[in-house]
Amino acid sequence: MPSDSIQNRSSLNGIGRKLFLRILFYSLIISVASTGIHIFWEYRKEIQHQNNVVDEFEYTHKREITEAAWVSDIPLLKIQLDGLVHSQHFQFAQLQLPGQPPLSAGEPGAPHNMIREYQLEHLHNGRKIQLGILKIFLGLEHHDGSIFSTAKSLFAIQTFTVFFISILIFYLFQRMVGRHLTKITAYTRHINPQTLAEPLVLASPYDRPTHNDEISVLMKSINSMRVNLLADITERHRSKKALQESENNYRDFVEGTDDLIARVDNQGCFSFVNNKAEKYLGLSPKECIGVPAFNFVHPDDRQMTIEWFQQCAAQKLRKATIENRQVNSKTAAVFNILWTTNFEYDEQGNATSNKGIGRDITARKQAESELLTEKEKSQKYLNLAGFMFCALDTKGEITLINPKGCQILNINTKEDALGKNWFDHFLPKRMVTEVKEVFRKLMSGDNKPVEYYENPILTADGQERIIAFNNTILKNNAGNITGILFSGEDVTDLRHAEQEKAKLEAQLRQVYKMDALGTMAGGIAHDFNNILAIILGNAELIMDEISPGSDTMQSVGQIQQASLRAKDLISQILAFSRKEKMELIPIRPQSLIKETLKLLRSTTPTTVSIIQDIPEDCGVIMADPTQLHQLTMNLFTNAVHAMNEKGELTISLRQVEINGDDLNHVSMVLLATMKEAGKYVRLSITDTGRGIPKRIIARIFDPFYTTKEVGKGTGMGLAVVHGIIESHGGFITVESDEGKGSTFNVFFPVTEKADDLEIQVTSDLQGGTESILLVDDEESILKMALRMLEKLGYKVVPKISSTEALELFKSNPDEFDLLITDQSMPNLSGTDLIAEMLKIRPDLPIILCTGYSSVVSKENAREKGISQLINKPYDKKSLAKAIREVMDGQE
Repeated sequence: MPSDSIQNRSSLNGIGRKLFLRILFYSLIISVASTGIHIFWEYRKEIQHQNNVVDEFEYTHKREITEAAWVSDIPLLKIQLDGLVHSQHFQFAQLQLPGQPPLSAGEPGAPHNMIREYQLEHLHNGRKIQLGILKIFLGLEHHDGSIFSTAKSLFAIQTFTVFFISILIFYLFQRMVGRHLTKITAYTRHINPQTLAEPLVLASPYDRPTHNDEISVLMKSINSMRVNLLADITERHRSKKALQESENNYRDFVEGTDDLIARVDNQGCFSFVNNKAEKYLGLSPKECIGVPAFNFVHPDDRQMTIEWFQQCAAQKLRKATIENRQVNSKTAAVFNILWTTNFEYDEQGNATSNKGIGRDITARKQAESELLTEKEKSQKYLNLAGFMFCALDTKGEITLINPKGCQILNINTKEDALGKNWFDHFLPKRMVTEVKEVFRKLMSGDNKPVEYYENPILTADGQERIIAFNNTILKNNAGNITGILFSGEDVTDLRHAEQEKAKLEAQLRQVYKMDALGTMAGGIAHDFNNILAIILGNAELIMDEISPGSDTMQSVGQIQQASLRAKDLISQILAFSRKEKMELIPIRPQSLIKETLKLLRSTTPTTVSIIQDIPEDCGVIMADPTQLHQLTMNLFTNAVHAMNEKGELTISLRQVEINGDDLNHVSMVLLATMKEAGKYVRLSITDTGRGIPKRIIARIFDPFYTTKEVGKGTGMGLAVVHGIIESHGGFITVESDEGKGSTFNVFFPVTEKADDLEIQVTSDLQGGTESILLVDDEESILKMALRMLEKLGYKVVPKISSTEALELFKSNPDEFDLLITDQSMPNLSGTDLIAEMLKIRPDLPIILCTGYSSVVSKENAREKGISQLINKPYDKKSLAKAIREVMDGQE
């Protein structure tokens, strides 16, 4: 190598090395500075982002947490705190409620994290109530670490890039300068006329004519000798290159877009389609060539599209747009396409072709459709809502109202309300000032006034209705308050119903008390009947052993009579508690009524004078003695109360003949329907009390209706009277004058079964010789019944234990002809004992004795295998009769 060449290469290498070192030095300085700026701006952006997160939390979640804290919904508060921590912004959340352990979610983390503390307050009745303290921790460790990690990565990348670029520049310098100078030197040494065909060619950009650096000038100087000879070749080369670049740009644009680009010839067939044909048409671009473009248009849009093209050609339009649907021929997918079409014409004005760009607007059309559907749905909901919806502007004028609102306000159409001031037209005057003040605060931005409240409104016809309101503030895009939207539910009937419900609940509590009293009466009756059975049975046994007419006989007779009266009293208690079924029998009412009056006289104040007009013969009626006693007692008690326990009360009993015409001519109020004309026994109770007002006389027999003060009556007495009369086939009328008194007339139909009362069994008691197994857990009753049965001639085996009785029966079932057992016994009840014995001997005759049972009745006794049921207390006569009916019926 020549020495000058070596010298040139050495100098060139020195220039490249210096360039490399300087570029590397200054680039490193720039990298450090840019990395610092990047860290600074990333940190500021993160702080701003955290502040935005806090602002968003205060605007959205804080109110929801406050509402949950107000109602002390701990599960909901826990869910809300967990939801905050699970977001990517909050690291830890803690809520301290008064009197509650702290609620928290997440981990507190490092102490330098961003912490926000909020006092939760709720406005109730115009007073702020402190609900608790909410703390939220926004974690910064992750973000700080991320920023510095990014900065380190950025610095490393920039350092590497600088070093790489420095080497690259050094390399490029050698490539762009050093090697070209060497090549130029070599070219100039070997240039001769024979080499003019080979120009001096250097790597780009030195071959560009516009390049004017030293190397380019040198290269152009060397090539100037052959410029004229190679001008045409050079120009052709440049034109070809430009054309290639233009084609490449066009191809990149046409194939790179998401739009469908197509050319259609004058026959309506595709002559060009870009690569989006596969997506929209289902064919490749080559497969589309020559295929009619209208084949891909949706059948419903095809005729419209053809007519559009014809109109555009007829009007010689150069550019037009159309929207139609394209169908993918393979997948049948439908796309909404917006076409922008350019039409081309020949010199005669005939259409030759057109170029179109189709943009897929399917998503936009779907969004528009969904938006329209949602709007229509919202309007339907608004129209169909069972609540009033109404919007007011800042002046209080109505800007929106739904049909339910028009119905509540009693206006025909919404136009009758729009533009009217709510406070001037639809509020009672006494409420205007208060409601306007609340509205003013809302419009001023104070959204703390109560969001739910109830107050009356004034309808168009002047009625007041109670409405439950819910308010929400309306704002525009700029955040300015434009009005208020509220929903209203008409709760007028509900509030009235609640008041009525409270009254009914009070009445129902009284019914529960009566039912409880009846339940208690049933329990008492059982034990009391057992006691009466002992007294009555032993009294009868004593009477069999003493001489008639003696003082002892009279004393025992009094005991027997008192026991029978007690027995009737227990029957009345059971009837009151509805534990015994009503049984109508032929009776003469005068004796029962007289007996009832004797009992009532002792409890009636002496200031009430009682006059009886009850003849001995008034006919026979079919009645339940207990129910008739209760009816007389209720009417008597009401009359005493009506006179304020001072006055004259008259009770009379008569047999009367009644027909349909009689009722049309009497000045009475008929309170029950007369079954038929004929003979009736009329019970009249007349008082000299305050009387009954005409306006309420038709309601006095309604259940729970009463004119008495609270605590002095339930309104059930006359309702019970009415039910008793109806069940006996009778009716009742009322005569009353205010200030003069009232008369209640009760009519019972006379029966033809009077002969049954005259039949008296005077024959001696019939006994027998059968073997009887007697079971009762009351020792006194067992001994009494044993003596009765032995006196009647029966062979009796008594057992005080039902289980022992069962074991004895199992050992010899055929020893006994009859089982007489009590119902209420420990271990095995009467029905359980009967069931076990019938398994052994199904044909066993059985008599069950009970003072009261909710399990066994006359109706279901046969189903349980019981031959006959007798009630305690029983006497020897009823026991003897029951045994013979059972035993004789077996024969």
